[in-house]
Amino acid sequence: MPRICEPWDADPTPPEERYSELLRAAETVWRVGITDENRIIPTLVFAARSFELQNLGTIREQLARVEVGSERWTELKGMFRRAFDTFEIVGVQDGVPIVYSRPFKLRAHAYPETGIVEKIVIEVYRRSAKGEEIAEWYDALLSEHGVSYEGREGGFAWHASIGCLQMVFHRLAPATLNPVLEGRSEVNAEKHDLPLPHPHIVAGVCEALIGSVGTRGKSGGFAHLLGGRDRGRPFDPDYLIPAVVAWYVGDRGSLIERHDLKPKVARILRDNLDGSLLRSRGKHMFHGKGWDSAEYIWELVERISQPILRVDHELREGYFGPLGYIFPQ
Repeated sequence: MPRICEPWDADPTPPEERYSELLRAAETVWRVGITDENRIIPTLVFAARSFELQNLGTIREQLARVEVGSERWTELKGMFRRAFDTFEIVGVQDGVPIVYSRPFKLRAHAYPETGIVEKIVIEVYRRSAKGEEIAEWYDALLSEHGVSYEGREGGFAWHASIGCLQMVFHRLAPATLNPVLEGRSEVNAEKHDLPLPHPHIVAGVCEALIGSVGTRGKSGGFAHLLGGRDRGRPFDPDYLIPAVVAWYVGDRGSLIERHDLKPKVARILRDNLDGSLLRSRGKHMFHGKGWDSAEYIWELVERISQPILRVDHELREGYFGPLGYIFPQ
């Protein structure tokens, strides 16, 4: 996923000011002990983008003013989810929205004439997606639309491509089970009141299709096409948090190729972040005299570039799309 050049790339605002909210969010995430990278990265991306995408600051202020668990809180969470698809607000810490990025999304497609759900489309983006969690969201989506899943018939298809595994579960009448092999069969869901597959079936199918990346080049399912990982050691949050900050402060990832930016990035982080955050297990993250190209944080900045860009692009997509008419000003 390439880096997009944007109108504000030439903005002369100093990085310390431009990313002041990101620096504050980084310290908050570290202080409260968040370790899940699927929360760390989207939370910090949201904070980093609040300078250019100013309505994100409005969202942050509204979330900070309401009581967690209140009716207004639930309403705002629902609006946020509809605007950003795979993002979910899971809490607010010291005014910083904690954002969780799901590795999948679900959509219900309804007949335009009746509003009755025809099919459920599931898209999986990362290997870490779990069939059980997908099934929970699937169950909630069916309940929201008043759809049953007690029948024995249904239709299913999938399409795998680089970065995305699409699965479709749709209604299927018994009489159309055989003809479906020869072409598409239209089903009048309103007339037949046909169910969709049970969540347990969906969970099993998703697990089988996602699969995992095996050893010696062998793999099961389509995990090898997806981003992220399904096993292995997660990123160390003590390094991950400052690495995300460095990626943005370093001209949104340009420091990976432009090594001349690294001394400046190291200085900004040392001057604006709590010293304890930059001292993992008692070891200083940056060389005392400036920076060292061999330091692990620079390697990590490059490794997390794609996960950051993936979240960043989806945030922009929602901001310039649904957010404009879903979220109140």
